[in-house]
Amino acid sequence: MKQALTGLILAVAAFGAGIQPRFTYAPPVVEPGQNITLNATLFPPSSTSIVVALTNDVAQARVIATLPVVNNAVNATIPIPANLPPGRYLVGVADQALNGAANLTGPIVVAPTSGPWFVFSPNRVAPGGNVTFTGKGYPAGTTAVGVGIVDNANQVTVLGFAGVTGAGAFQRTFAVPPTQPHATTYRPFIIGSNGQYAVPTMGPFSVAVPSLLGTVPVGDYPVGVEANPITNRIYAGNSGDSTVSVIDGATNTVIATVPVGELPCAMGMNLANNRLYVANLNSDDVTVIDGAANAVVATIPVGGAPCGVRALPALNRVYVGNYRTNDISVISTATNTVVATIPLPGPPYGLGVNTQTNRVYAATGVVNALITIDGTTNTILSSTPVGKGPDAVAVNPLNNRIYVGNYFSDTLSVIDGGTNTVVATVRVGREPSGVAVNPVTGRVFVGNYGSDTVTVIEGLTNAVSSTIAAGDIPDGITLNPATGRVYSVNSGTRDITVILDPP
Repeated sequence: MKQALTGLILAVAAFGAGIQPRFTYAPPVVEPGQNITLNATLFPPSSTSIVVALTNDVAQARVIATLPVVNNAVNATIPIPANLPPGRYLVGVADQALNGAANLTGPIVVAPTSGPWFVFSPNRVAPGGNVTFTGKGYPAGTTAVGVGIVDNANQVTVLGFAGVTGAGAFQRTFAVPPTQPHATTYRPFIIGSNGQYAVPTMGPFSVAVPSLLGTVPVGDYPVGVEANPITNRIYAGNSGDSTVSVIDGATNTVIATVPVGELPCAMGMNLANNRLYVANLNSDDVTVIDGAANAVVATIPVGGAPCGVRALPALNRVYVGNYRTNDISVISTATNTVVATIPLPGPPYGLGVNTQTNRVYAATGVVNALITIDGTTNTILSSTPVGKGPDAVAVNPLNNRIYVGNYFSDTLSVIDGGTNTVVATVRVGREPSGVAVNPVTGRVFVGNYGSDTVTVIEGLTNAVSSTIAAGDIPDGITLNPATGRVYSVNSGTRDITVILDPP
């Protein structure tokens, strides 16, 4: 839960402060005395210097560099102290006023300078999933290594064997047995043919899988769902009876039903003012609901057939994608009026936003592309080809990855938000129509309209880790990063499937 709250604090801080400083570094594995290259950007004008610190698994921190900030950025090569003990370290960057930067890379591994050692990826996998082990430092004469994991009761599971090269190195991917107990922590081990153990420079290893918590009945033919992580309220748009069901996330019970426009198709929550914006497909308008009172406070005319909504709180704007008029209506949250219209080359079938970069993303049909828009100027920056029938978008603001579900291709496109290029294409279920990403765990959840399932993808490896049965016709998905709960709305069974995403 501490990790979840940290993710929530980062998200809320981004709303108040606009774009947050962030940094990356390379390589992810080094030996004492070697160098890393650090690139940090988007510091405020008041930042004059930063400190770079490494923190081990028992929360002991060590400053390894103090660097000047030039033009709001830092680009530097930093030596790792020669006497730093091997192990895994969190990398932290803060300016002279202790304003922290977001780490977009993850922990760093400091490997031993002599003797065998190993790393593995990912550090969390579902039963039946794959994990890759990489090791170095074995002496001449070592021909192979055995790889296994040990639980807290000292029960050993052997994963397999890998050959060792003449340089004393190896790499191999192993499958965790499908029957391996999940929600369990394991200690990985590697032993060479000469009886020598390798040092694990990271760990432990966990076998975990998202699990079903139950279902919540809602209104008639729900097609959209949204969550407010601050108030722990979940909202389902019921297209069949033109209402929104308000759910208490602590009890999974409906506490209010709010009438809206005709055929509510999508919703977006603005955390800055606790207001829900509901796009009504058949009445060509947006209903604004006060989250504190569960009451309608405004109705805003927009373009034709609106069915995509996302908010950028730092800009006081809400973006509404309109199917029929091939455009996006930009709403001022201060006045509840449309202040701009952004033409698109095709119908927007789904919207996403990055609240740290103020980018808006539109999954655009006909041209089968993800359109990137600068939210500060409402201008199109790029068009990235994706699969056929892009239908849903989710954004992880902590690593700047955009995920697009392609309805007719049965795939998920993974896009690097820095370069606007596709870095992976993942096969999912039939007709994916909803995508959500948990910035705390990095997992991606895809609701598959045609196969009544939710595909779970590990964001670190872009590999499918599990498939979960949902209700009939899942047609929207969201999650609450503060609680780790995922909500898949099922049109046919008129309910929401609730899934727990373990940290």
